[in-house]
Amino acid sequence: MRAEKRKRCEVLSDSLTHDLYESIIKQLHHDGFVVAASAVSDATGVIASPIEEDSERLLGAFSAGTKQLSLAETETSRFVENEVVEFYLNSSKVYLPTSLSYNWTVGRKQYKMKERFCSAALAGVVRDLSFSPDGSLVSCCGTNGLAVIFSIETLENTVTLDELKSTLSNEKLKGKSQNTNEISEISIARRFRDHSKSVEVMRFHPTNTMILSGGLDQRVCIHNFGEPDSKLVLELNDRFPIRDAVFHPSGEYLLLATDDITPRLVNLETRAVLTVSAPPSEEESTEESIHTAALNAVDFSSDGRTLATSSLDGSWVLFDGVSGKMIYRSTNAHSSVPVTSVKYSRSGNTLLTGEWIPSPGYGT
Repeated sequence: MRAEKRKRCEVLSDSLTHDLYESIIKQLHHDGFVVAASAVSDATGVIASPIEEDSERLLGAFSAGTKQLSLAETETSRFVENEVVEFYLNSSKVYLPTSLSYNWTVGRKQYKMKERFCSAALAGVVRDLSFSPDGSLVSCCGTNGLAVIFSIETLENTVTLDELKSTLSNEKLKGKSQNTNEISEISIARRFRDHSKSVEVMRFHPTNTMILSGGLDQRVCIHNFGEPDSKLVLELNDRFPIRDAVFHPSGEYLLLATDDITPRLVNLETRAVLTVSAPPSEEESTEESIHTAALNAVDFSSDGRTLATSSLDGSWVLFDGVSGKMIYRSTNAHSSVPVTSVKYSRSGNTLLTGEWIPSPGYGT
């Protein structure tokens, strides 16, 4: 349905519209279209005086608006192409299996899962989750710079949770204000505020009570959460934002993925960086030299003999875990779409990769 036109008197009573027609008249006169300028003035009743003052105002306003729109479109395009962010995910959830369902409609056995816990303690987009080696703790970090460890034992304490839910329900019936995060808060074991920007990764140490966090502020912090004050054991500063990190199975090394094109392997005792960025040799072409864009995921095999990296350039690479030499490079793993994750199976014989577009693939 065509929109009804505004009456002429209503148009001219609007100061913004009046200024617009005045600018049109001045711009037409400035560009030499004197007859057109007079026609617009006669039709609208707007008199542009003095005619030479701010004669190019309309052109300037249009140019500025077009530039601003172009910047907004560029920023949107950059975010879609480069930022690995899950939209609107602002809580972490823990599910527990209740029973095994023999549902063959999809050809597989399925577990019926019950949501046992939902954390809203981060108050931001959740960037990473992980379980401790013994499964007793859950780490969670987000875009507000907060990193948290939750206790599964507390989550599974149904008496405590049921009592808390009952209290909250009674307060609601009485019209009292409620703390919706109270269930989350009661299960927090440790809370860290080391980062000034988004925390992209949290990982538990395989053998000790230590946990690392890495973020866009280019810092990696390792805490000993087994001590009452959660002592800061190690702090590393990089030249690029941290995207992913993983401990070596022995716990002696740390592998980092940053916005650089080369992974960093750090000796935790000496803090020496064992792999650094280097230009390809004369025998190697640039096309065959590891990655050509920022990394976003790394992982070690269970025995530590190999490691894998993935990149925004659409490739994933397999390295020898001892010598650090490249074993295999898949340049078109997902039709050149950015590869956003890489993960070994427990046996180390299978490698799972994920892409920016929801379409997982795997390599063996």
